[in-house]
Amino acid sequence: MLSIKEQLILVYCLADDGLKSEKNGGNWRKSNHHPKCTDAEIIAVAMMQSYFGCATLKRTFLLVKVNDPQAFPNLPSYQQWLARWHNLSFQMGAILESVPLKMTDLEEIY
Repeated sequence: MLSIKEQLILVYCLADDGLKSEKNGGNWRKSNHHPKCTDAEIIAVAMMQSYFGCATLKRTFLLVKVNDPQAFPNLPSYQQWLARWHNLSFQMGAILESVPLKMTDLEEIY
């Protein structure tokens, strides 16, 4: 099993590469085109839910902040993070659909 730091790097790179490969390249934003906390960071935190085995996104958010506070130093409050996460649901779906999976990989996906 990967360490927390390794898993954060893995999911961040997956999210960042997926967002960069979108045809709009991030032009879906309606405001604040360059927030301190990137969309890839928002998605990466949510993707850690499976790693931690959490029932809620709030618990996942708190565990990421506690276990590696330097990983994403500009994370907003939970409420702001959750609002951005909901706005990124389409992008998240596109990222997950782009990942080639084998049937054995499905156990790792939450």
